[in-house]
Amino acid sequence: MQIMSGITAERSDGRFGSFAIPRSVKILLGTMAAVFAGLWLIFHGRYNLVAGIIYLSLFFLIVYWNKPLSLVVVPAFAFLLGDLRRIMDFTGEIPTFDPLLLVSPIFSLIMVAPILMDLKLRDPVQKAMLGLMVIMTLEIFNPIQGPLIVGFGGAMTYLIPICWFWLGWRYGSLQLLRRLIALLVALGVIAAMMGIIQTYIGYLPWQQAWLDKVGSHIHSMYLGAGVLRAVGFSVNGVEFMGLLSMSLVASMALFIAGKRPYLLLVPLIAFGLFLSSSRTSILLSVFGMAIAWTVSSRNSRVWVPRLIFALVIGLGALIFSVTHAASSEDTGGDSKDNTAAGLSTQHQVQGLAHPFDSKHSTANLHGQMLLGGLLDGFRNPIGRGLGSTFATAKLGGDSSSAGSSEIDISDMFLTTGLIGGLLYIFIIVVVAKRASYLIQNVPQNIALPIAGILACTLGGWLMAGKYGENTWLWLVIGIVCRFGSVTVPMKSATPSQAI
Repeated sequence: MQIMSGITAERSDGRFGSFAIPRSVKILLGTMAAVFAGLWLIFHGRYNLVAGIIYLSLFFLIVYWNKPLSLVVVPAFAFLLGDLRRIMDFTGEIPTFDPLLLVSPIFSLIMVAPILMDLKLRDPVQKAMLGLMVIMTLEIFNPIQGPLIVGFGGAMTYLIPICWFWLGWRYGSLQLLRRLIALLVALGVIAAMMGIIQTYIGYLPWQQAWLDKVGSHIHSMYLGAGVLRAVGFSVNGVEFMGLLSMSLVASMALFIAGKRPYLLLVPLIAFGLFLSSSRTSILLSVFGMAIAWTVSSRNSRVWVPRLIFALVIGLGALIFSVTHAASSEDTGGDSKDNTAAGLSTQHQVQGLAHPFDSKHSTANLHGQMLLGGLLDGFRNPIGRGLGSTFATAKLGGDSSSAGSSEIDISDMFLTTGLIGGLLYIFIIVVVAKRASYLIQNVPQNIALPIAGILACTLGGWLMAGKYGENTWLWLVIGIVCRFGSVTVPMKSATPSQAI
């Protein structure tokens, strides 16, 4: 009996009685268990789940090896998620819910949990961010939006990206900002080339297979006459346009900062953005580049006149170009080019040349949606629920009150109510102030791209469907808010956190 009890009694040092289990055996057993579990999932067709587990395991291995590097790799994964999912679905049916969508949220939640548990609220923006997160969490359970699953769908869009704010706050550094800017430019170049190929040649095999399965249900994919718009490798066209806009502004800002070779990338990315058929992205890109040139002067007193001058030149050149292009198109007769390139060009030129004509432009509609969203926060001060702007109709809620205003500020009033909307405006103001301080105290090859990107994405920091963009932006916003405060001495910060 003593022998048996000695064998079966496990001790805290990893021994079973007098018999020790070697570490190599433990590793072997764990590996075998993982392999058998993976094979079981594969044999039952759970390919996306297996891929998600592999990606998540890889990301945490990178965390163990180099934590700051993981904060570059995971946003890159989020940007590439569209084609990663399409490749997985190439040979099989598209799953009702794709586990790959959970990889980045699970990573961010695990990473941010110890930060929030040890949080010391000393900064106003920290308090505002935590307050907004509490309100968002409560809005998950708002009955107005419908079933609880609608609220959790909204949390994926609004609550998860804010987790990256805390990761940027805790692990941000000058080197991380450089890497994030370089990542954005590289992905933008690849996306622009892929978009041009999709416009003039066609989609790649896995992309075409995806379109054949779901394209008929996504009306925003069509330019007209059954012609599809380019999406690059992004999940959707909205993130594709946003990536190109951010990359274009970053490339021009780096050129202004003295990195002359980046000018060579500007025409390629700009052409890809033009073919994406997004007029708003073009206007925001002009604004972002104007901001980057404006703040290239260290004297903040001249920023306002420089910005006015830059906008007059930029918008003037744009209006002149599209007006002449529209005139040439009108004199060309009724013949229309029904190719993707031709329809994209017509859509851009007519909309930009007639910004207040409802036949060609949606500028008035966007303005009405913005105002309506802001007013709804006063009419419904408790909000409509975190998933009410996009997930209600998809997940079985009451779609009669659903719909995004397509601008995050008014969407916050819609989803989180009056207090949440006001908190979000306060956060935007603080970010602007912190950014204006930071860009005067860091090298221009970091300051100008960050200033331009935050400007060209204003109104879209928290939007549905922007998996990579939201992740990237809130990671950067966390860094900007942490080290853009005059109360944080940059020189005395630790090497792992210093700007």
